Amino acid sequence: MPSPDLRARLEALVDAIAGGPDRLSAFRAMPFAIFVYAPSEEFDLREELQKIGTRLKDQKLDPRVISLAKLAYKSVERAQAEDGGWETIYAGERKKKTCKAAVQTVQRALTEDAPLSDLVIEELADADPLRTIAFLSRIGALYPAYRSHALLAALAGRLKVPAILLYPGRKTADGGLEYLEELPADTSTYARIF
Repeated sequence: MPSPDLRARLEALVDAIAGGPDRLSAFRAMPFAIFVYAPSEEFDLREELQKIGTRLKDQKLDPRVISLAKLAYKSVERAQAEDGGWETIYAGERKKKTCKAAVQTVQRALTEDAPLSDLVIEELADADPLRTIAFLSRIGALYPAYRSHALLAALAGRLKVPAILLYPGRKTADGGLEYLEELPADTSTYARIF
């Protein structure tokens, strides 16, 4: 069952979505916000997101949940198509008994060879910027190869659809975000944080 805090913050998010892009995001060139939740609330959030999707559809909006984990898998498949894809990465990791090379290969795929940001843009190519709301989920699956601020920076000025990055972690006292409650706080984001 979702905590009262999670529900209250989701209500604030829904109110901001209903209020339009100016209430959701801090800058027009960056039409996104970040919704922070404790990693332990992952499944409660997913359940609540389904309910929110129904409410948004009732308001004639088009909510879309985009799995960054699925897009990351697709990115690596494209980038490594000639080199054997994921199987080759796994085989190399087992052979070397380290994941460092695998992380670097995945990171290169997500940032250079088949950028994750391009795949997000592709997913939303047919979206109506006045009606569509994108929920970017499963960023935690990209750890340790990719951080959220890299995605938001790559989408800045390119993403026309309001988007909410679902961020497993916590907000720190200095206004930063601690990813998965493990990595040092990232204070480089300019997105509105819920």
